[in-house]
Amino acid sequence: MNLGKIKSLFIVEDEIENQKEASTDAPVENQTTPPDKEVSISEGDVNKMVGMLSKAMSEANIDGFDYLEFKDAVIALLKDGSSEESAMKSVFTTAKTMGLTRQKLLDSISTYLTIVANEKKSFTDSLKQRKQSDIVEVEAKIKEIETQLASLGKEKDKLEKNLTSSKQKLNGAEFAFNEATNIVINKIKTDEKKIKSTIAGE
Repeated sequence: MNLGKIKSLFIVEDEIENQKEASTDAPVENQTTPPDKEVSISEGDVNKMVGMLSKAMSEANIDGFDYLEFKDAVIALLKDGSSEESAMKSVFTTAKTMGLTRQKLLDSISTYLTIVANEKKSFTDSLKQRKQSDIVEVEAKIKEIETQLASLGKEKDKLEKNLTSSKQKLNGAEFAFNEATNIVINKIKTDEKKIKSTIAGE
């Protein structure tokens, strides 16, 4: 079975999906929890990942009738309006003539589950490395900048305090000098006035 065909088995049409939701099957295990608000995900993203998993299953697909061919035949009957239970029984009855047994079908399912699990582990390991380079290193740089900014903030506060102190000292010196100048000028002018009134002649 080719890759495109296998991928289509896991990206089903809405009406078929609705039939599945209406069935009495047990809940699917290991469902992914909804992503947090910081995660942006689209149907295209999910389908791309389905394609990756489909490729891995395609490469492991053996000749003959196994789970993938079984699922393909079941979906075809669902599109024609059959119930899921009826479709499964009908396909299995036909597949038995080609040598398929219940155990062989379950064994092939186990094989594909192992393949998907291995792909998940490989992807997770690769993602950890990406996170190390794309996220952890950037976070470290951000912390470094924050530390530098904190240090610069302290330096800024120190400079501002020194500036205020310098302004106060300079303003004080200016005020004191002006006061001293006024005192000296007043004393000189007082003496000048006294001299003019006390000492006669040219």
